Amino acid sequence: IARCSAFFDYPLYMLLFLTKARHLNNYLQTTILKCWINFADSHKVHSMFGTIVGLEVTSHSFFHLLRWARRNDDIQLLWTTRTGVTGLVALIATPLIVLPMSLPILKARLSFELRKSIHYLAILWAAALMAHAPERIFWMIGVPLLVYIADVIIGYHKTHLIDNTYFERVGKDTVLVTFKTPDGMAKSCSSSFVYVMIPWISKYQWHAFSVYDDPKKPGDSQLCITKASNASWTAALIDEMSVPSHRPMFVTQAYLSPFNSHAMDSTNLIAMASGIGITPILSLIKQYARTERTLDLIWMCRQAELIEFMLSSLDVGGEDSDCVALIYYTGKRPLLVDYDLPSNVRIYQGRPDLPWLVDAITSKTSPDRNERYGGGNYKLDDANYGLKRIKQTTVSERPRVLVARAMETYTNEQLFKFAVDASNSQNQNRLGMDSLTDSVDYMGVKALLKHLAKDGYHHISTQVSESMWHSPDGMMSQCEFSSFLASLLPSDCNGDLAVQTTITVNDLASEDFENEDQALSGDFENEDHVFFDMENQDVINSVWGMFYCGGSNVVANKIKQIGKETGIPVVFEKFNW
Repeated sequence: IARCSAFFDYPLYMLLFLTKARHLNNYLQTTILKCWINFADSHKVHSMFGTIVGLEVTSHSFFHLLRWARRNDDIQLLWTTRTGVTGLVALIATPLIVLPMSLPILKARLSFELRKSIHYLAILWAAALMAHAPERIFWMIGVPLLVYIADVIIGYHKTHLIDNTYFERVGKDTVLVTFKTPDGMAKSCSSSFVYVMIPWISKYQWHAFSVYDDPKKPGDSQLCITKASNASWTAALIDEMSVPSHRPMFVTQAYLSPFNSHAMDSTNLIAMASGIGITPILSLIKQYARTERTLDLIWMCRQAELIEFMLSSLDVGGEDSDCVALIYYTGKRPLLVDYDLPSNVRIYQGRPDLPWLVDAITSKTSPDRNERYGGGNYKLDDANYGLKRIKQTTVSERPRVLVARAMETYTNEQLFKFAVDASNSQNQNRLGMDSLTDSVDYMGVKALLKHLAKDGYHHISTQVSESMWHSPDGMMSQCEFSSFLASLLPSDCNGDLAVQTTITVNDLASEDFENEDQALSGDFENEDHVFFDMENQDVINSVWGMFYCGGSNVVANKIKQIGKETGIPVVFEKFNW
């Protein structure tokens, strides 16, 4: 049994290192071999084989130890022979390498940075195995290990220093990174990801992020970094970004994502995302929207500022097309929508009913759709029944939403310091004026709010003046300043500020009807829904593909279930390492 388990593991040992040769896999994904092997999804193979090898190494060691223990003095072979010592080293290293990367409880308790550092014990593990049975597996492990090391060296050679990278906070927990795309980064026009190293945060940590073209500036690329935990590398970056700044960053060449090859095989794409998972979807939108293919978007997000920033990039097709971009906002503060949205871009307050949505979207390819629905996809309205629809923010409420955005992005201490600095800047030319430290005057408050509210300051200027007049000395402490900012917030911070509508069954054409009694449960539990017309099942299965990126296991499991029930292929992209 011990020998059989070792022989079974030999090819897996090789693949553990070859699947992490990123540049080799990236090249092979562009060759004809991709028709048989999806090299872009090599991490999935690495994870699966790593778990199997962990179990097999344990069983191999157990049965060898059991055999030695039954013989007189054979147990001494464990520390008196090269085979025993190297096997013991590999056995001790195996759980340290495998468990932190595979057990959910350890992944939740240990930071990614620590788990990745421990994972490099795999080099010691491989060296121990090479010496463990050199006549059989020295070359079988040595060659893949050498390929992996050479691939890492090539990767450092293809790393680019971006010395003028622009970092900007987008909401409370996200940083937007914009940089000029370097020559040789070889970014695919479809979905890609890069590894970045930010030396002023850590010189030893590289992290993977989806990269996409800057929609506003050709030749530039962007990526979004969201805080993973309070003690992580991402948290340190966000804490450092109190104000926008230009700083250096290292970035690797771009690698093809798992989305890439599967998207090419689909005629009609349903792209789904939750939160920051929208970033790889943007590349799919650029690649396939407004082409002969169709792409429909379903995005669930609670980060208001992320939606506000990405909204202009969600162009899935003209208003006369069948494609729709559906955004489901689950946050608290009102959204800021600066323009009248196209009819095929809809924002709803609440969670979607995913089975109904998939049914509604795929029904547009049904041959008898026009006969049944009169040329309009009313099933889409049914799927969003009871959800409030958010439209353009009114001019008078816009400055209040901007203040709410600032209070969500920065702490009260940071905003108070900005106001104090503005007061001192306004008063620096006044003779005899001392610098303020623990209070702020009218000039500082006005300067800060004019900056935050932009051209809408006049809508709140009267309230600002009245608040300062009621102050005995015309000054505000930090506590008074915080209370004053709270008084400027919109009357309803649950998303009702913008012009809203509710779609109902009784009046599907109306966009002004409101029904407060209807609500979506949002639990994604709709087990009784029957998908599609069975006579069109083969057509649907052959042309549709679903793609999901995000950190929600609830959503991922529901999408898996939908894919299983409908036969539509489902592809996931999650950097949840």
